[in-house]
Amino acid sequence: SVIPQITSAGGAVTVHGTGGGSNGNGNTNQGVAISTGGRITSAGNGTAVNVTGTGGGNPANSSSLNHGVYLSGCSTAGVNNLTIASNNGPISITGTAGAGGLGVSQCSTLGTVVGDSTTPGNVTIIADSVALSTWTGSAVNAADRLIITPRTAGVAIDLGSTSDSPHGP
Repeated sequence: SVIPQITSAGGAVTVHGTGGGSNGNGNTNQGVAISTGGRITSAGNGTAVNVTGTGGGNPANSSSLNHGVYLSGCSTAGVNNLTIASNNGPISITGTAGAGGLGVSQCSTLGTVVGDSTTPGNVTIIADSVALSTWTGSAVNAADRLIITPRTAGVAIDLGSTSDSPHGP
């Protein structure tokens, strides 16, 4: 079977997406969704990968799956599960939550990997709400820096808390 992917052999890769669903369907309207086995990669040395997503959904009929960027990864942990990767280049993931969603969500039940462990670049995640997976096979690999910053000025970053609203401000 063919693995769905967006890739470049030498140049930067930029992906923008906006979820729909404002006319009634409030469920699973991700801005950018990288599903099982999907990849966004650049093989050029030092080239950037930029992913930006805005979740959709109807606030009157919403689920918790209207994420800006949703990484649902790979069904087999450890087997070609590079979800977003560059060859020593920076990776930027920017997500804006839709109705009931998160800015950036890494699926909690499947292995997803951001950044190649042998040739990682720096990774920046920009979102008001982020959920990173602790599932076996999931990882965020960065060369020198992993930066997590809010999309909206004044929004606090609270890692590991279970008392905050999972959907940001």
